[in-house]
Amino acid sequence: MIAVETTQGSRARAAVGSDPFSAGERVRLCVYRVPSSEQGTGKPAGDFEHGVVLTPQRRTLIEKSLLAAAAGKCSTPASRFAVLSAADGATAEVYVELDRCQRIMTVPAAGSPVLAQGDAGLAALLDQ
Repeated sequence: MIAVETTQGSRARAAVGSDPFSAGERVRLCVYRVPSSEQGTGKPAGDFEHGVVLTPQRRTLIEKSLLAAAAGKCSTPASRFAVLSAADGATAEVYVELDRCQRIMTVPAAGSPVLAQGDAGLAALLDQ
């Protein structure tokens, strides 16, 4: 989704800004690998690697790292990414590239997507 969104060229890069999930909401984390044949294509697909519902402690660490993300610009396609979503599917989704640019895209329940730049620390928290 990040690759598709960034090809639009119209989205401003910004910090994530606020917690994308409601307090107490259960958050699901899924990690995917993008085959080399899909990387850099118009809508790359990922193969599921693993997933988990986050513990409150791990969720807090990940959210702190997301909120510390700053604006950035990079366009190298990722080979792995993570998706954070409400376990009940009711609110925002967050996509994070786990390598290369390490871009973040927050898709709120209402409003436009927000793009930011992650880091290796966030990627490590997501890929456990």
